[in-house]
Amino acid sequence: MGVMVGFVHRNIRPDLILFAGVGEEKDETYGYLHIANQYARHHGLPDITTVRYVPKNFKNWPPYYTLEQNSLTNGTLPSISFNFQFKSCSKK
Repeated sequence: MGVMVGFVHRNIRPDLILFAGVGEEKDETYGYLHIANQYARHHGLPDITTVRYVPKNFKNWPPYYTLEQNSLTNGTLPSISFNFQFKSCSKK
């Protein structure tokens, strides 16, 4: 929401506002989206679009649909945990 406030104050009108749902957010986070959308509409910004990575080919089993499940299924941690800068989780 802070970014949207900054857009309004700087008179910036983006074409899209994306929310990356990684599947582990609290219900309150999703519940807040309608308030953020009301703010966006009131100030002429586009509605927030929720995007989610959905894997199609699984190398390991069981299939995963959240970052936590990805880590458990593949027996890994996000690369940033090891101070690596690859950030493959961010790409997903």
